Amino acid sequence: MIVNDIIKAKPFLAWYVKGPEKLSEQSVLEHVLNYGNWDDVQQFIKINGKII
Repeated sequence: MIVNDIIKAKPFLAWYVKGPEKLSEQSVLEHVLNYGNWDDVQQFIKINGKII
């Protein structure tokens, strides 16, 4: 599993992005922190191993 899978599972986190599957890890983190919930943050940390 990669961090982009978070956006694939919850496309509303990057609702205004044309190609959400092409987002960088930093951008995925930004969207998760801005629009996600605590579970999404925990999932990002679990996948990535750390917050960037």
